[in-house]
Amino acid sequence: MQRSLCFAYTSLLNIAGFGFLFAAYWAGWLIPLFRDDNTYITYVMAVVFAIGLVITWVKSWYMSRDKVFSCKTIHGVDHQSYLSRKFDAYLARPKLFSDKLVQLGLCGTALGFIIAMSHIDAGALKDSSTSVAAVASLMNELGGALGKTVVGWFLSMWLTEAVEILDARAFTIIEDEVSA
Repeated sequence: MQRSLCFAYTSLLNIAGFGFLFAAYWAGWLIPLFRDDNTYITYVMAVVFAIGLVITWVKSWYMSRDKVFSCKTIHGVDHQSYLSRKFDAYLARPKLFSDKLVQLGLCGTALGFIIAMSHIDAGALKDSSTSVAAVASLMNELGGALGKTVVGWFLSMWLTEAVEILDARAFTIIEDEVSA
């Protein structure tokens, strides 16, 4: 029973996450983040997230089937520390993808601010009739820049929670191996 909980929890988390994405799409928040992205970093974040999510999902399926390395046959080895190191290495890649999403989001924000500031025409701000349009354009660009941070944060949070489920399952497997 407990073996399949890792896969079930990961699947429930993914259903909830895709539900939030669908709600954001339905509300009209998702398309502008991709459409107005001059740096294409939102697309990069989506690809990094998809790869990380697939890796995490496969690892959760693999761990739910107890197809993990056992060290019972290795003599003279501290089983608990060996398995802890083994699972740390096993979960390193999904954690890396999660961390990179936050970094990409912050990079997208910085690039968005640079692009927004580079589009400001100092001469347009002197004239009151054109300054309103320049400020509106600046606000639109800054909103897109901050949207990249939110995308990176949300996707990283989603992937981090999936990794935490795997980490909890790894801890259970280590406890079972050591106590047996």
